[in-house]
Amino acid sequence: MLPPIPRARPDPEVIRVLKEYRAALDAKEAGLMVEMADQWLLIEKRMDADIALLAREMADRAASGKVITEQMVWREERYKIIKNRMEEEISKFATGYAAQATAIAQEQYALLGIDAAQAAINASYGPMGTYFNRINVNAVQSMIGFAGDGTPLNKLLMKSYPDAVDGLMNALINGLARGKGSAQIAADMVEGSAMGLERALLIARTEAARAYRTGSTEQYRESGVVDGFMRLVKKETACLACLMLDGQRFESADELTDHPRGKCTAVPVVQGVKPPVWETGKQYFNKLSADQQRDLMGDEKYAAWKDGQFKLDNLAQMTHSKVWGDSPRVATFAELGMGG
Repeated sequence: MLPPIPRARPDPEVIRVLKEYRAALDAKEAGLMVEMADQWLLIEKRMDADIALLAREMADRAASGKVITEQMVWREERYKIIKNRMEEEISKFATGYAAQATAIAQEQYALLGIDAAQAAINASYGPMGTYFNRINVNAVQSMIGFAGDGTPLNKLLMKSYPDAVDGLMNALINGLARGKGSAQIAADMVEGSAMGLERALLIARTEAARAYRTGSTEQYRESGVVDGFMRLVKKETACLACLMLDGQRFESADELTDHPRGKCTAVPVVQGVKPPVWETGKQYFNKLSADQQRDLMGDEKYAAWKDGQFKLDNLAQMTHSKVWGDSPRVATFAELGMGG
């Protein structure tokens, strides 16, 4: 059993307030994920019988000595029926439920982000207090219902369909190759099709969190009292890249870059107030036990780091996606000068 993570010094009030809002956001996210998963289960239940029949037919053929290939399955009438029904079901899920649920979450999260920013500014000034311009959700309304690249959410969510079909097919072919029974293969196919759900959840979590960050940063920009902001990471779940970027400074016009499912928060740099200081992700990492550091970094990188082949600051790199925009990522072995 790993030793407990060392305690950090008490957080400044503004950090404590933002962590409370982050916890509220996490609770909302958990509720949304459960609701979306329940809706997806309805799809699986409606598809169960056809999937079981296809699994049985293919298992029977395999038992008779036939080699089942993807090309063969593609030509099967039952597979075509399943594929068409799945497209229809996922279309209903994407356009009739998931896109609307995510858009509603975006609006709620944007409002929560605005409230968090207002509370953070007040906490920064403390008892002195100050007047600052307050915005409402209309300032971020244009993003509601859209992804970060401007794609309508329903169109982006429909891309869950190929993932679901691929997951189903892979489970079928792999199950037959391993000699599994038809009932187990059918169960694996249903589980494999949940790759579509995983994509939908990724989209919902990412776009709702983006709305929260946008609400906060827009409030900071419009406040008239904020000169910029800093990255605050959720250390318990952060990747190595975000840990090393904790405390990163942004100008007011910048965007707080984060990766899909990211949980970074913007801390305001308020005029006339000394920027808050907290235990950064790098300091947090350095206080972990060797086993905990190795678990986060992996054996090979850990050994190279301890050998002095790279510095912790080198771990954070940026990447760009047409869908997700700029986001932090962990450096590759080659980028760290380790080859491979």
